[in-house]
Amino acid sequence: MLPRTALSRPLAGTSASRSTLVRAASNSASTSASSSAPAPAPAPTHAESSPPASSSQSTSASPYTPHFLTAVQSASARPPKSTLQSLAALRASLFGTTYNPHNVRTGAKYLRKPLVGPGMLSYYPPTLKLSEVRKFLLDGRRLAGLPDDTDRSAAEVVAARMVYTPYELQRLEDVKRRKALGKGPPKKGEGRRAAMKNKTGKK
Repeated sequence: MLPRTALSRPLAGTSASRSTLVRAASNSASTSASSSAPAPAPAPTHAESSPPASSSQSTSASPYTPHFLTAVQSASARPPKSTLQSLAALRASLFGTTYNPHNVRTGAKYLRKPLVGPGMLSYYPPTLKLSEVRKFLLDGRRLAGLPDDTDRSAAEVVAARMVYTPYELQRLEDVKRRKALGKGPPKKGEGRRAAMKNKTGKK
């Protein structure tokens, strides 16, 4: 609408008056439009200008992998070297095998079983040594709890370097008795063979 001042004035026929009227009308229309228009909305911030990505966009960036597939991949991966060495040491201690991580030439490849010598020696009782027998029985001294003749015969056994036994003592006593009866072994050169040689030599 034109202002009242412009309508109350008489219209002039010149071009200058027309241009002024058009300018005044355009100015009044622009001011009324600016006063009646609502206030502009504030500019959106950076967070509002870029909305969050949807779940479909995130899944498209990283594809979905099932849980069992992840477990299979982790199980198929090779464990570290330290874990393998510790497991090998534990297995060797449990099963009694040789733990040799540095591949040292120990001969365990050929000697797989332990030697049986120490086990056999510990199983059987200790053997009787002749040196101990001579020390306690053949020293020529009087033995505890034995008669005098046994002591003398023991001295003879010591001289002959024989092992002292009751059977040996009995044999020596029998030889002495046979000699006393004249039935002992003959001297050298007086036996039957020597007598036969003498007879053949005389013929």
